[in-house]
Amino acid sequence: YEETNDYKIGYLAGMTEGDGTFRWDPLWTDIPFREHPQSYWRVALAENQLDVLNVISQYLTDLGIVNSIKPFQNSNHKNPKHQRMFKIESRSRHILNKIYNLLNPELNSSEYKRGWLAGIFDAEGSIGYKISSNRRLQPLRISNTVLRRLQKISDFAKELGFTFQIESFKKSTMSVRLVGDMEERSRFIGIIQPKSSYKRNHIHHKQWETKPNL
Repeated sequence: YEETNDYKIGYLAGMTEGDGTFRWDPLWTDIPFREHPQSYWRVALAENQLDVLNVISQYLTDLGIVNSIKPFQNSNHKNPKHQRMFKIESRSRHILNKIYNLLNPELNSSEYKRGWLAGIFDAEGSIGYKISSNRRLQPLRISNTVLRRLQKISDFAKELGFTFQIESFKKSTMSVRLVGDMEERSRFIGIIQPKSSYKRNHIHHKQWETKPNL
């Protein structure tokens, strides 16, 4: 699949909604700096997702937005059990306006929706185990705390020919689950083209962890 500008914008939007923070309103431009609310756009990811940040950086560059990847010194950076974090961040009003205008309003093309699903999957997607009869099924899920965003995932996926079911659990974050077998999961990944090699490799490995029919 060709990576069109609509796809790139969709990917940035999906990643921002999933793992990003965007505090900005164009109306704040006229507020004096000292009275200005703290405003920034940032995506921060663990070291095993550094390839995703490289993609984000390239997409921003392609769309005319200057950026750079830097270490992110979060509260866990001294804990040896946690991976190092990296970020792309901007606090420039000029760049924040450009990002805001890039992401708003949403586009209605299938390329945008394909990119958006790839972005939010790289941010929030996962694959796990479920024992059923003599086969291990690994449901593909995308988690989020915002119900309307889960509905958006389901709606966008439906337009691309997939069915997601919203799930709610008492002790975990809400999610949507892809309905279908391993072939359907592979078709979904093949169409949206996520950029995280960590997740793609994880999915490929899990796909073959099935018990044979007896």
